[in-house]
Order: sequence, then structure tokens, then C-alpha cells
Amino acid sequence: MTKSTHCGELKEPTVSSISQPQLSICIPTYNRRDRIVALTQSILSVDGPIEVRIHIDGSDDGTREALQALRDSRLNVTEAQNRGRAFALRQTIMTCRGRYVMPFDDDDEIDSEGLMRVLELCRNATALQTAAFIFHLRDQDGQIVGTPFPRGRSNFVKLRADERVFGDKKEIVRADLLKAATYDMKRAYRRVPTSLSWARIALHHDTMCLNETIGVKHYLAGGMTSKAWKTKLNNSYPMYLVHRAHCAAFFRGRYRSVLHFARSMVGMIVYGLIALTEIGRR
Repeated sequence: MTKSTHCGELKEPTVSSISQPQLSICIPTYNRRDRIVALTQSILSVDGPIEVRIHIDGSDDGTREALQALRDSRLNVTEAQNRGRAFALRQTIMTCRGRYVMPFDDDDEIDSEGLMRVLELCRNATALQTAAFIFHLRDQDGQIVGTPFPRGRSNFVKLRADERVFGDKKEIVRADLLKAATYDMKRAYRRVPTSLSWARIALHHDTMCLNETIGVKHYLAGGMTSKAWKTKLNNSYPMYLVHRAHCAAFFRGRYRSVLHFARSMVGMIVYGLIALTEIGRR
């Protein structure tokens, strides 16, 4: 059973009496007490219409107690037994209250100026007519992670397929769209790439691309990035869904690259066959 704490003792989740936040920052965490506390303190130092949703994925390092000590009404913490990042992130997204959602890793950093910039865009989102925003992150040497955006408006699949934009970025998406696109967890995979949600959203919606950095990306030893291929193979069905969504985006005219479509077709077939083999073994 998932437990929730809201600035104090553990209790079941309730609807807060405060007005709807502009932005929900959703963070799954596992045994990174010092990092998640520092990140949360940094976010909450910004005075704005935000909420921080954290799900503790079976940590045993005192994370809950450390977060409880922060005592801020904008902080909501849930915890349950260890089920993997996919469940933990989904828990925060599906229970968040903000108009926009920014998924965030517990080992990264965000600048206060960057967070204020995000809030500014969220406030003006209706006038800007956009469903999502995407920013850059810096590495620990201060350089932009990956490649810059060649244009101001695109979609999450076109960015990769046609515009060859690579590297970790930071996405902010309208909450209703992200909740509808989030993996349903009917199959209990521990790792589901967030790119599945981005691909599903890209079928119908564009994103505003900003060549601005709003935080720092860390690559820790033993993290997900260090074992990406093994993770993909162990979670083949979600990878099949990612490639299937990319194929669907091609037929809907959301990108033009035939080469990317061909690679997506191969990926869909390969991961689909692996997933079928896994199901047959059960």
C-alpha cells in the first residue's frame, strides 16, 4: 500500500485546499537521501505556484524522515515497496495537481532562474498555444548536453528523426496530456522509458524548443545510463511500444525521415519478438 506524507506525519493522500499549482515537479527516488533532500530544498527555495511530488521507491536510508523535516506545504511524499522507476514516476505523475508536469531525476539539479523561466512559460502557455516545452541541461563542465535545437517549434519525435537532436533534455508537458500518455503498468516492468510518453504526445501535439539551460545533468556510476542496453533488453515490451509509436508518427506525417522509420520498424519487430519470447517463458 502506498503511504503519503504532506509536511508531517504519514497519512493517506488528500486533496489540498491550496489553489492548483502551475507546475508539478515529479521525482522518483531510491536510496539517495542527501541528493533528493538537496534538490528538494533548491526547488522549494523558489517562491512560486509549484508542487514537488516525490515517490520513495522502497528506500531504507532515512529518505522519508529527512524529507518530512523540510515541512513545506508544497511538498508531497509517497512511499511503497521497491517496484522500480516506472512505478515510482507514474505514481507522482498520476497524483499530481499541476497544470504542467516536469519529470525530474533525483540526481540532477535545477537552477532557480531556470525554474522561474519555466513558471513564466507555464503562465503564458495558452497565449503561446503550446502543449509542451523542452529545455537543455548542462553537464558538470557547464556545456550543453547533446545538440541544440535547430528551430523553435517541433515535436518530440521529429526532433530526433528529422532534426537529429540528441542528448538528455528537460521536458515540461501539460498534465492532462502526460497522464493520458503514461504507461498503464498492466505489465509490471521496472523500467519504462519516458520517451514512450513523449512519442505518444508527439502523435498530436507540438513542443516549444528553447535553446536555454535550466539545470545540470549528472551521470552517476551505476545509474540507468551506465547500463542502458541491458535495461532495454530486460524491459523489451515498453521498448516495443516506443518503436511502435515512432512508426505511427511517420504515418501521421509527424516526421519525414524514411531512415528513422525503417529503424523504428526494425526496433518494433526485434523488441516485439523478444517480448513474445519472454511471455512464452512464463
